[in-house]
Amino acid sequence: MKKWWGVGLVVFLLMFPCVVSLIWMRQEGVSGRSIDKDGKGDIAFEGREGDVSEAGDGSGASGEKNAGNLLPEAGQGSIRGEEGQPPKMRRINVKRGGIRTYVELEEYLPGVVACQIPEGKEYIYDMETWKCQAVIARTYISRLMDGREEILEEELDLGYPGTYSGGLFGKRDAAIRRLELAEQAVEATRGVVMKQDGVCILPLFHQMSAGKTRRGDEGFSYLQAVDSSQDTREADCLQLMEWDAADFAARISGIPGAAPVSGDQLKGQIQTVAKDESGYLLQIQIGARTYTGDEVQAALGMPSTYFSLEVGEGKVTAVVRGRGHGYGLSQDGADYMAKNGWAWEDILYYYFKNIDLISE
Repeated sequence: MKKWWGVGLVVFLLMFPCVVSLIWMRQEGVSGRSIDKDGKGDIAFEGREGDVSEAGDGSGASGEKNAGNLLPEAGQGSIRGEEGQPPKMRRINVKRGGIRTYVELEEYLPGVVACQIPEGKEYIYDMETWKCQAVIARTYISRLMDGREEILEEELDLGYPGTYSGGLFGKRDAAIRRLELAEQAVEATRGVVMKQDGVCILPLFHQMSAGKTRRGDEGFSYLQAVDSSQDTREADCLQLMEWDAADFAARISGIPGAAPVSGDQLKGQIQTVAKDESGYLLQIQIGARTYTGDEVQAALGMPSTYFSLEVGEGKVTAVVRGRGHGYGLSQDGADYMAKNGWAWEDILYYYFKNIDLISE
């Protein structure tokens, strides 16, 4: 009897997120026409776009509001519509309980935004910060759709209530608050996306920079290195992590293509090779091989590639700053600006350069 009770509990836990999603979608009035179980139809779906890349100059908004001595002045962000164009209709092809249905993009977005706000921040972040995230989510999906009216949910590779295993699960009050705030933010920014030269940008974001965001590669002139030193005021911006030498060596040796390294031979075997202009580690030599900062971050489970390593007696210590890849908008930085009087438009123009906010 105990065995089946345990199995029943596991099944309930696995199904609960999906039930939450379905209940929420019903309560919010999310509906659409059903299509056949295999999702067949007359729409051809293409694949997703890929990675990041760089930058030129460009200025954001300018004007009158002063957000404190760590920030430049903010101004009146502008939004323009596409002349002569009716509002674009976009919808997501979702599968729930084995049945496929369509959900309009604006109805789908609150669930995406709710999953993109860090756990616990639903009680902290200003509404202007939520609005920034709503525009980011809409821009990302619109970029992937690339002019199409429909897209499969699987192509988005985004967290969503019912499919997301993060902070929404099991925390009903926080989940409800997230969805309510996300819905307000989506409605307040309805239809607005970020574009450069008429094309939706890749709207990268992270929770907290190491004090300055990062410049992208060539072709991504909206990803500039901008000051976000307010992030360093956060209590968890700086973290110390530690591994015993044998564990550290095993983790590094597990990187694909790694040159085996021994824990008792680490002294003098770790050397920084290159950092970017914002201080994020690009290359580091450990033993006989040079690794990227991303490879070492993933192997050691660090929150950022802004780190340094020090070998002690039988242990290795890392000093890590920030959370996330450091490109685009810093959520904590944006929230600091919002709390100091910046509007969401101005914040987006600050973190993303050479862009237009377009109402579609």
